[in-house]
Amino acid sequence: PGAGKSVLMNTLNLGTILSPGLEKLPYVAIIDIGPSSAGMISMIKEALPEERQHEAAHYRLRMTQEYAVNPFDTQLGCRYPLIDERSYLVELLTLLCTPPGAESTYDGIQQLAGLVVDEMFRWRDDKSANSEPRPYLPRLDGNVDEMLQKHNIHLPTDPYWWDVVDRLFDVGETETAIKAQRYAAPILADAVTASRRPQIRSLLEQTSVGMTAENIINAFERMITSSIREFPILAGVTRFDVSDARLCALDLMDVSPQGDDTADRQTAIMYMLARHIMVRHWWVGPEMLQSIPEKFRPWHEMRLQDIIESPKRLCYDEFHRTNSSKSVRAQIIRDVREGRKRGVQIALSSQLLD
Repeated sequence: PGAGKSVLMNTLNLGTILSPGLEKLPYVAIIDIGPSSAGMISMIKEALPEERQHEAAHYRLRMTQEYAVNPFDTQLGCRYPLIDERSYLVELLTLLCTPPGAESTYDGIQQLAGLVVDEMFRWRDDKSANSEPRPYLPRLDGNVDEMLQKHNIHLPTDPYWWDVVDRLFDVGETETAIKAQRYAAPILADAVTASRRPQIRSLLEQTSVGMTAENIINAFERMITSSIREFPILAGVTRFDVSDARLCALDLMDVSPQGDDTADRQTAIMYMLARHIMVRHWWVGPEMLQSIPEKFRPWHEMRLQDIIESPKRLCYDEFHRTNSSKSVRAQIIRDVREGRKRGVQIALSSQLLD
């Protein structure tokens, strides 16, 4: 402790930013405990011209609605998550359903999480049978309403949010379409509804939790409902967005307590969420373009070109705080394996040698 790990990490990050031959800032994402990266980021921000200062950002996360990020948001135009995003969501639901202090979750939860994720997106898809896509409600987002009026967009009778996304994208309002899509995506509360579906119940109703009389579906509902109450930052529509920033640090000091098993579990969930907030678009590869609706592919291809050409660096400070969570470690091992193909460097910093 106090031997210069954070200084070294800042130096390496600054070296990446100042690499010769770069036309744009590289992508650097830092998951931090405390403000150790704030100085380096403010130095870069001051050096940028005023119209580009949003490209460097430092935020201190708090457990409030204002910082809400819906982990079930998908890439623009996609009714379903991509393969890597689906793995992440299954891992997150499994972590939410792992009792504090337990080595692993209950038997059957991982299979249930996979079924629930698939059902949530099918249920909110406007193109599948027996689904309930979210209806468009005016006055939820002033920006969306304003753009619909400005371009004189006529929506169908009883429109869904997905109709709004498609129409806004057609007139070139991509940023507003992304905002509208946040209201179309499923949220954490939909996981409880999805787990009650007859096809899922019939598969897992007989599986009980350990030696208790509670079945796996009741345990899942109980723990997800508890998570909605405990983690307002996870439970609503996305309000906190860092997609404009290329150099970004999230300080998790206020949301990552230490001490007991419950605190360790919360810390693990916050590390998973911070990773999702900053780097989810890094993992979209050219092979995934086939899974994206045709109309949206050219836009994704353009963005993908920029991501492929830019160096990418993901840093975890105080990494020992995740040592009690198998889900976080599994996610990072997957990132390290995938990251080589995508040109992502991953740096872990800790004072514990193991």
